[in-house]
Amino acid sequence: ETLLKQGRDEKIHRAFADMKDAKAGAVIFYNANPVYNCHKSDEKAAVIKKMPLTISLTDKIDETAKNVQYVLPDNNFLESWSDAEPVTGMYSLGQPTINKLWNTRQAQESFMKWAGISGSFYDYMKKNWLENILSKKEMPAETEKVKQQDTTAVESQSIKDFTSGWNKALQDGVYEVAVSGEAPEFNAAYIKENEAKITKFAKPAGMQLAVYEKVGIGSGLMANNPWLQEMPDPISKATWDNYITVAPKTAKEKGWKQEDVLTVKAGDYEVSLPVLIQPGQDPSTIGIALGYGRTAAGPVADQVGGANAAGFVGEKDGHRQFSGIAVEISKTGKTYQIAQTQTHDTMEGRGEDIARETTLAAWKKDKHSGNEKHVFFKDKLEHVNLYKNGYNPEDYPGHHWGLAIDYNKCTGCSACIIACQVENNIAIVGKEQVSRRRNMHWLRIDRYYSSKEDKLYSEVEDNPEVFHQPIMCQHCDNAPCENVCPVAATPHTKEGLNAMAYNRCIGTRYCMNNCPYKVRRFNWFNFVEGGDYNYLFNDEVKRMVLNPDVVVRQRGVVEKCTLCIQRIQEGKLKAKAEGRELRDGEIEVACEQACPSNAIVFGDTNMADARIIKLFQDERSYGLLEELKTLPSVVYMTKVRNKDEEHKTEA
Repeated sequence: ETLLKQGRDEKIHRAFADMKDAKAGAVIFYNANPVYNCHKSDEKAAVIKKMPLTISLTDKIDETAKNVQYVLPDNNFLESWSDAEPVTGMYSLGQPTINKLWNTRQAQESFMKWAGISGSFYDYMKKNWLENILSKKEMPAETEKVKQQDTTAVESQSIKDFTSGWNKALQDGVYEVAVSGEAPEFNAAYIKENEAKITKFAKPAGMQLAVYEKVGIGSGLMANNPWLQEMPDPISKATWDNYITVAPKTAKEKGWKQEDVLTVKAGDYEVSLPVLIQPGQDPSTIGIALGYGRTAAGPVADQVGGANAAGFVGEKDGHRQFSGIAVEISKTGKTYQIAQTQTHDTMEGRGEDIARETTLAAWKKDKHSGNEKHVFFKDKLEHVNLYKNGYNPEDYPGHHWGLAIDYNKCTGCSACIIACQVENNIAIVGKEQVSRRRNMHWLRIDRYYSSKEDKLYSEVEDNPEVFHQPIMCQHCDNAPCENVCPVAATPHTKEGLNAMAYNRCIGTRYCMNNCPYKVRRFNWFNFVEGGDYNYLFNDEVKRMVLNPDVVVRQRGVVEKCTLCIQRIQEGKLKAKAEGRELRDGEIEVACEQACPSNAIVFGDTNMADARIIKLFQDERSYGLLEELKTLPSVVYMTKVRNKDEEHKTEA
């Protein structure tokens, strides 16, 4: 049984009702920000101010903390001990990874002080594990024998068992115990009896609002994180703002255009936001994301555009109502720019060349289905080369690094983008520079919708298929960027990497012009020394997020994916120190490590029986723009749509 998300909104309303009626003398807010997250925020702030005693345990002065009498700074979770039981019988431990940066105190220790419990929270937690968690494990047989002979020996053995059990749980991070009871059976009869209620619903009368959370910002808790603010939304590809999503059909009927500002009103609450036309959305709905419009979250969040959509979220049957909200919409006559990293929604007739897919039925008949051009290029262009020498396996006697990306597994979540950015000290550039197409991400995920016809300027389908394609430097063995650099700043290594010598680059950007994949980024500003365009590097504390193994690039140089060369070097040195060869999978690049679906696999294509070899040889695998004979070290695996009908969509 899962124990997550057990809160009920009716308890919040009851608590504020009691506070308003003077039935409570004090209130403590811990990891809670109802003044921002709940509707009628002004009323809640007024109720809090009238309370005799109000305390907030938080790591920042948020919207609720601004209205209380006492703020007790809480540790960051990276500075704290913690434990949890997310699922019945599964216990987990969290331990601090850094020393405290400021004069704060963990919230649990504050509760202990008030309750008269001495010691640290670590001691309290460890004692609880001894008495209530690790004791659930059955005592070993040999301990039972000792128990019959000597009580003192049993106590000694118990301490020994606890110490080893505690250390193992701390090392593993998870401790599981057997849980009694049977899992509930699937009730097919109930589904059949209530099929009409489950599968059918009445179309709403008029426009209705759906309030949702973006994958990056969520409810707004992490709104002050500039990495997440600049991360393109996996679907809309927008950054730094929220907006009103509307269906193309609705926009056409209403005369709304992209970036037109609309006012949305429900009751006495209203917001004004720009339009973002979203293919695939139901024409009777509009959507607004939570997490924006912060006024006390930090220097980044407070200057971000957008509005707080939580004011629309009312209560229905004891639960918050996030959809089906009746609203009135009016056009203001103003416009507001939305910073998007991608504005082309379809492949414009190039789907079979770049974003390849097939259906399950077709793939069952032919394992090369959807990837026929790879077979053609391999047969016809094997000996055709624009380069004099071309690719020669003998040039790579040691390692030859490669990457494989499986479209079937990629969900477009963008965890790889953030992992790459954090690992490689990639600068945040801000909304203005993103709008100028100057974002610095080394890895991007192109999102395409299926179009009605396979031709240029074809409209997106009414209910389109979605295709996610991660793109980074392809580390071509015949790299077009290398032979145009006048200072040899982008050489090819003996391990198949397209390297970058940043102190050699003079910023001609010839390499960017010559790259057919458009994966190289140019530093327009000196992010190292901070300034208006940087949110990370302008003080010593913020600079602690930088990876010391990766140089921070200066203004005027080109940068790109290096396949985490620092991790490759670390793995090779570790194997060398231990006097052994590298193992397959021992080195993980940042994007691969962060991918929750294992869609990215990194490895040595010269290593026998490596996972990467099998993926390179798979019938679904192909390289981007194979006809150019750039010989990329990154392969993509044709997407197989899990449907049997013979319907091929243009990605």
